[in-house]
Amino acid sequence: MFKIDNSVSLNDFDTISQYIKWLCKRKGITIKKMCENTGYKYNTIAGNYKNQYLSRQTLVDVINYLEGDFNIAMNLPYRK
Repeated sequence: MFKIDNSVSLNDFDTISQYIKWLCKRKGITIKKMCENTGYKYNTIAGNYKNQYLSRQTLVDVINYLEGDFNIAMNLPYRK
């Protein structure tokens, strides 16, 4: 789906869920493992990051943990 390359831009992703999936893949972990490592409940994250929203603090924690670009994350919609 996404090539693993460190040079990405906002145009490479349609939604925040695609970006989070890509960051997990780049880090070599699953969404579930990311939740375990950050202390968030998998069902909460899995349900919200695709369909509704993540709180600002949750998004900050996830993007920081995954070593993502916060500027990209903040400019992506949750749904297209």
